[in-house]
Amino acid sequence: MSDLMEQIHPSDDKNIEIRKKVSQLKTYRPKSCKNCHAKFFGSNPKKICNSHSIPRFILRGVGVNLNNINAFVHIPWESSKTGVNSAGTFSLLCTDCDGKLFKEYENPSLYNENFLKECDRQQVMNEIAMKNYLFSMYFHLNEKSKYESMLSKLERDNDTGKGSIVYGIKREEAEIIDAKSSFARTKKYSLSTQDNIYNILYFHVFDYEFSIAFQDKVTIGFDCWGNRINDLGDWEKRTTDFQLIVFPFDGKTFVLAFAEEPNEQLLRMAKSLQKLANQRLAVKALISMAISSSKNFYISPNVSESIFRNNYLRELSGDIGLIKTDCFGNEPVDMPETYASLSQCKLVEQYEKIPDELFDMNR
Repeated sequence: MSDLMEQIHPSDDKNIEIRKKVSQLKTYRPKSCKNCHAKFFGSNPKKICNSHSIPRFILRGVGVNLNNINAFVHIPWESSKTGVNSAGTFSLLCTDCDGKLFKEYENPSLYNENFLKECDRQQVMNEIAMKNYLFSMYFHLNEKSKYESMLSKLERDNDTGKGSIVYGIKREEAEIIDAKSSFARTKKYSLSTQDNIYNILYFHVFDYEFSIAFQDKVTIGFDCWGNRINDLGDWEKRTTDFQLIVFPFDGKTFVLAFAEEPNEQLLRMAKSLQKLANQRLAVKALISMAISSSKNFYISPNVSESIFRNNYLRELSGDIGLIKTDCFGNEPVDMPETYASLSQCKLVEQYEKIPDELFDMNR
């Protein structure tokens, strides 16, 4: 997608026109809380919470005006900066549920070398997974609404070029079903007394702050060593995800990757991580898979501009297939799942290309 953007040079007037068209697309608005099911409208409504998919205290530490995925993809009509208040937000919960569901994990004192010893880590990891699945659910509900809005316009105009939009709606529906079932599963875990729900794949606390913050589920076709993790073209099959957080905070960076047990594919990945020569390489591998899977990362405003011209990072960011040029024609340009999976595999195998500047805010 980043290569495609290199070929597009719309005028300022065209950019304004495109922004207007994008703003007219219908976005998702929930009618009730996805946790307690309280209504947001009508009599005695609950207040919708603008939840952060990455804790606000982490984002504030990275910077005020954060660089987002578009700093790499360079879509001319989209902003490459995001303020802390709107970075990675989703609206699916009432304020009461948001305060209850993530109480443990949003405690800043957790994120240090003693994490494995001094907290109920299963509870904390479950809260991270719950939030990641909610964020995924919201993202795909929003994408589906946009597709449906485009489809309505085409049908009003009697336009026949709607095949890829219908395809996109079906794909988003599959993602929504997966996110909803995964969230329901994690809700049940929160009531469980089991102590072996999650397996830690990687954990390290670096003694300096990275220039990148990340939190999301990571869903990949292949890991960095060519091992098959998911068939991304099989929409009916539950995905095998791992959860990753990269939290630069208070002079250090807390990195944690984990997955539900048992999970043979991801345990093989963890063993490959352990065999690497140093922790920096391990995190490069994790972040290459993360960026190729999710757009929910933010970069410090203090990094040099050259990092946003780095070809490898631009390819990784643009490979997720989430950015569509639907305003240049009747149909969006989407990357077929099979091609995306193979392309992603080749990219993440080159994880050592990630520049060191991404890992040190003081460079």
